Amino acid sequence: MTVLEQAETAGGKCGLVEVDGYRFDSGPSLLTMPWVFEKLFAATGARLPTSSSSCASSP
Repeated sequence: MTVLEQAETAGGKCGLVEVDGYRFDSGPSLLTMPWVFEKLFAATGARLPTSSSSCASSP
């Protein structure tokens, strides 16, 4: 088997990032699957776009 990986380590979205002694789980992220949230919000009678917002953040 040959494993090809663009990053320094294998793992894809299931990675770990360490910055200044802090460890961050880099995924997987449900935000890459908006239909999951849409279905969840629809079950409550709400629409996702009017119920949430997202923004960039930094450590």
